[in-house]
Amino acid sequence: MGNATELKYSTADFNQLSILLALAPASAGQLELKVKSSITDSVPAVYSNTPAISVTPYLVVINYPLLWVPGEYQGWDPAAVPTISSKLSNVIYEGYVNFPGPALVFKYTSHPDWSSTNYG
Repeated sequence: MGNATELKYSTADFNQLSILLALAPASAGQLELKVKSSITDSVPAVYSNTPAISVTPYLVVINYPLLWVPGEYQGWDPAAVPTISSKLSNVIYEGYVNFPGPALVFKYTSHPDWSSTNYG
């Protein structure tokens, strides 16, 4: 990375890099590491050996406030519906729900059941 003599990755950065390199979360995968060293364009670069390391990326789960969207479109079952979320935790919820056909009656619930708070 440029003229750096040292490169440090945090655990989170290395995890994200592993996932971007198509390693599946919660499953061990192999990465090969190589270091390139050069001093000028007129001198050929030197490369290190390429050791393989085993990496098991982890999936980061973020808990945003959610609302469940049961309705006529899916048989009024709050346990089997899509959710919308407030990613800034500011009581503004966003999301997409497909209402096929003319069944446009729905409610919001604070949990995937009818015993919690219901809106609408």
